[in-house]
Amino acid sequence: ERQQKRWNGLKNILIYTNAKSPVPIVSVFQDSIIRVRWTNNVIDHDSILIERRVGTSQVYTTIARLKNDTTLFYDMKPPMNNYYTYRVIARYKDSLDLYSQPVQTFFPTWSKPVRTPFLGAPVAIPGLVEAENFDKGGEGFTYHDADANNITGVYRPEEPVEIYDRLGDGYHVGNALPGEWYEYLIDVKTDGLYNVSTYIASNYNGGKFQIKIDSTLSEIVTVTSTLSNLKTKAFITKMNLKSGIRTLRFTVVSDPLFNIDKIAFDLNTEATSVSFNKVKPFKVFQTNSDELSIQFEPGIKTDRLDIFNTSGCLLKSFYAPANQIKLNALELPGGLIIIRSLGFYGQATEKILINQ
Repeated sequence: ERQQKRWNGLKNILIYTNAKSPVPIVSVFQDSIIRVRWTNNVIDHDSILIERRVGTSQVYTTIARLKNDTTLFYDMKPPMNNYYTYRVIARYKDSLDLYSQPVQTFFPTWSKPVRTPFLGAPVAIPGLVEAENFDKGGEGFTYHDADANNITGVYRPEEPVEIYDRLGDGYHVGNALPGEWYEYLIDVKTDGLYNVSTYIASNYNGGKFQIKIDSTLSEIVTVTSTLSNLKTKAFITKMNLKSGIRTLRFTVVSDPLFNIDKIAFDLNTEATSVSFNKVKPFKVFQTNSDELSIQFEPGIKTDRLDIFNTSGCLLKSFYAPANQIKLNALELPGGLIIIRSLGFYGQATEKILINQ
């Protein structure tokens, strides 16, 4: 098109595309998202560009600039009922870029998924949440499973989560990989501290999981072997909950694999009279000698104290700590850290800026 000084996509392919170019795959993902995946055939490029054109237009727009080792991009909620063409570019600062061939997909009209409790109503808490009864709604919305294959098909066969028959004792979720999660609407009837007992079977030590209820996180719990795929034992943590309809998310943090049977919530009656906001079980400050001091209030028992960075990585843990903990501040990362305690009063957190 000489007057417009532009050419169609075929010439771009002839000029910029060769065997070293990225190789993309484009597909509609989770209704509202287009997923672009690709293989990088070079390692010396400086960055990755994602370009997109809409419908019959020949004009590409850069919609993302990514690190050079990236292989995945999600185009979130583009306008519906359109054709979209994508190309992935291995960008060089000092030499010719490598363009992928363009790949097109149609993005249809979609409806926002709706969450529905599997048994029709949120689970009453105190009470029992069966792992296999995660909410209806779909992949990426009420659960996440790493692949689309349900190898058992014995319960909820239309969904990809592997659910196994417990030989007459109900069902459990199995083959759960790190990063997979399941959500449940619950109805917390009473404010307070709850003992949360997750019943798990495993032939191996070392798997980890975490429970989140709205914005409240449990500690990361480590599984020890029950020497069986069916025999369970309770792994207990404590969570301070407020009444109301809440969303529980169970997340598999790391393997070895384990099987999830149920989660029991029991109100800790010893703690029901404790205020959520008035209890301040510890004070923290940094001294002039580069020492971090954590002092616990007399008469308030703390079961565990954890120190995290702002990314949520656990730095240190102390079980049944003494009245005072002293740490070398130089052994901690500079900047903001988060200190969390767990005890009969529930959970308490403080933040402090470490000066080094």
